[in-house]
Amino acid sequence: MLGAYTATPSFALWDGESAVLRFTGNLDPKFTKVDSKGKEQTYLGIEVFLIEHSNENYSHRHDSICILRTGNESTLAKWATDERGGIKKTVEKQVFKVSNSAKLGYDLRLENGA
Repeated sequence: MLGAYTATPSFALWDGESAVLRFTGNLDPKFTKVDSKGKEQTYLGIEVFLIEHSNENYSHRHDSICILRTGNESTLAKWATDERGGIKKTVEKQVFKVSNSAKLGYDLRLENGA
């Protein structure tokens, strides 16, 4: 329950968006957020240190701890929770570029970033 006790901001990546970030290693498989229609949605919440977001609406969140919301069945969620690696195998200071693209099937892709 990463955001349960503090007001930790969260974000998702929509088509064409990307973010440069570091994973902290904290996961919440039952992270909930109410959508714009008032319906509660459940996600995998991944605590990250957000370095940069391609959407200018998140520029005030740069260089801070946030929760990256992703579907529990997404490629990113499967990688993050993989017992053989995933987030457990990332180096603390390693930086990633995570992007979402309709051309790539709306899945999140990990690339080593700078």
